[in-house]
Amino acid sequence: MHRLFLAYLGGRISGGHIEIHDVRFVHGENITATYEQLKQQWIGDKGSVHLDSYVLLNHINGYRIQLLAQQPSNDLKLYFVNLGGYHPELMAEQHCFGVFVATSPDQAKQRAWHELLKKMQPIWQQAHKDDLIAVDDCFPVSLIDSPLQIHLSYEGEHLSQSQPLQPDWFGYHKL
Repeated sequence: MHRLFLAYLGGRISGGHIEIHDVRFVHGENITATYEQLKQQWIGDKGSVHLDSYVLLNHINGYRIQLLAQQPSNDLKLYFVNLGGYHPELMAEQHCFGVFVATSPDQAKQRAWHELLKKMQPIWQQAHKDDLIAVDDCFPVSLIDSPLQIHLSYEGEHLSQSQPLQPDWFGYHKL
C-alpha cells in the first residue's frame, strides 16, 4: 500500500553560497522507497541533495488520507501553505508551514493564518505575507508522474485535529 510522505530536502544549487531547502510530497510503501523520486525532483545539484526530515501524512483536519487510482469523489484537496516572518535578532527569514484540507486556496490560507500564526507569534516579531500573496505559494498537493490520486474521507471527531507535522525522522541522509 502506498502512503503519502512530506519530505524536507536540503542541498546546493549552481551559483548559491548556502544550502537551500524545499519540500516534496512523494508516495511509497515506506520512505526508503521514495528516495529516487526525491532525488529526481530536487531542483539543484543532484549530488548534494539530502533528506533533513519527513513525516508520513495520515490525517489532516479530521480527514483520512488515502492514495487511490481513481478520481476523488469530492472537491476537497490538501493544500501546502508556507508562512514567513522576521525576528530582530535573526538575519534569516523564519518559516513555518502546514498542510490543510480545503476547497480553495483562500480557505487553506485562512486556516494557515489561524493555526500557524499563533504557533509562530512568540518567534516572529513582524509577520509578512510574501509567501501567501500568490496562489503558487499556497498550492494543492499532487503526486508528480503518478496514477495515484489523493483521497480525503471524513473520519469524524476523533480525527478533528490534524496530526502534528512533527518529523517521523530528522537528521541528515544523503540521497
